[in-house]
Parts: sequence; C-alpha cells; structure tokens
Amino acid sequence: MTANEIITRLHQQGFYPPKRQKTFTQEMVRALMRQLGLGKQSPPKPHILLADNEWRLPDLARELDMPAATLHSWVQRGWVKKARQLTQPPKYWIIWADDNELERLRKQRQRSAPDILHQRWKGEDPTVAPDSEMTKTSP
Repeated sequence: MTANEIITRLHQQGFYPPKRQKTFTQEMVRALMRQLGLGKQSPPKPHILLADNEWRLPDLARELDMPAATLHSWVQRGWVKKARQLTQPPKYWIIWADDNELERLRKQRQRSAPDILHQRWKGEDPTVAPDSEMTKTSP
C-alpha cells in the first residue's frame, strides 16, 4: 500500500495522529514504517575493511548507546581522538576506539556539553577527569 492508502485506511478505522492533529501525513506514515522495519529493504551496506579497533560511526554510536548525530558532532568538535572519513561514497566516518578510548567516550557521554565546552574554553583538553575529580560531595 502507498502512504496515502495507509492514511485513508487508518482514518476509515478511526485512528488519528497524536497531538490533536487532524490527519496523518505521508512522512508520519513513512517514519512509522521505518521504526517498525516495514517497507522497502535498504540495499546491503558495502563491505569496508576496518583495522583493529576501528568502528563505523553508527556502529560505535550503538556500542556507546548514544545518537549517531551526537557522536558525529563530537567528531566535528575534535572530542574524538582519531577519526577519518572515507573519500569514496558512501563517505562513512571511521573512528578508532580501543577499550580505553571506549571507556573514555562512555565517561564523556555522562558529562554535559557545557562542562566540556568550558574545559576547552580554558584551553584544556576535553578529556574526562578521573572519577575522584568528577565526584561532587555535599558540604
């Protein structure tokens, strides 16, 4: 069925979108289908040979349990130690992360962006402080 046919069927069966909208849109239906894994299957990903401790950006984001867009912004800001972008399409970002780097990124994920930006503003490397320095105690 097309998105418009699905919208018609949903309305015929008494379904309406949330947030007091009067009708579903094609994009709403397509997004729902993607979330449910329905519709056209995407073409297989090209096989990329990765070196030891190299990750495709979306795979590393999944490993770190974070949005890929956030990890991409970290690459752009220089918060990831080693990253390279493939020159041939699709231009995947490849990020190097061994066990120590994975742990550093997990700890960095727990920090707020303003804290990291403040550290960079002071001219410091935005690395994660040891746990003892991160723990705040009440007076």
